[in-house]
Amino acid sequence: WFDPDLVIIDECHQVMWSKWAKKRFPRLNKTPDSLTYSPLLIGFTASPWRLSKRENFGHIFEVQIASQSPARLIEKGDLVPTVYYGIAGADIKGVKIRQGDFAIGELELRCNAPGVVKATVDNYERLCPQRLTLVYAVGVKHAQSLFQEFTTRGHPSALVTAKTSDEERLKIFDSFSQGDVKILINVGVCSTGFDRPEVSCIILARPTQSKALYVQMIGRGMRLCPQQGKSDCLILDQGGNIQRHGSVEEIEYEPLTEL
Repeated sequence: WFDPDLVIIDECHQVMWSKWAKKRFPRLNKTPDSLTYSPLLIGFTASPWRLSKRENFGHIFEVQIASQSPARLIEKGDLVPTVYYGIAGADIKGVKIRQGDFAIGELELRCNAPGVVKATVDNYERLCPQRLTLVYAVGVKHAQSLFQEFTTRGHPSALVTAKTSDEERLKIFDSFSQGDVKILINVGVCSTGFDRPEVSCIILARPTQSKALYVQMIGRGMRLCPQQGKSDCLILDQGGNIQRHGSVEEIEYEPLTEL
């Protein structure tokens, strides 16, 4: 390994707090070594937020250059507009918060209740049948329940998790883009970096306190796809996320602040 003078990092809202980054860039740990090696860092992200108040972009980067807001990009025709529906979901009152977000184990128990899973599919059939739909589940058991419910009702569906092999993922993603699979249910796979512009419906079957995750999930459905006649993206929010974070169009980038 060599010590570069310039380091460019994509998706820096995730990478800059990874073990790899902290090992490579001592200044992230505020150690004396940071005085001897401090390359110019340029980070890119569409979601510059962290859950932990101790993890602040202001102690890594000195200058922030904000791109155009989602609202402006929609106005210019670079993104499709969104249509939001808040739908009945699990009662998550009392679910513990761990590391800034809902505790996954407790959250999954609530969201995987049969009535909640049934409501997810009911609302899909009512609001967006036949749309290419990306579903975000809380955990694997929740995703499996959703997959079973969609499949039982005759909707061509697929499921991807962290354990799905790369080869199998590519096959599923291709079938999804071609429309052979109408509903793709995932657990932490199809957020940052997932690029299938044909998606025109997002189902947020998982609540989250993370603004970054929220923006990334909705962003998967806002890309242009004129060859498919795509004119908007429906957002079915079953987790109270719109109420918690506001619409993506209302979200503004926050200025850098020092800890």
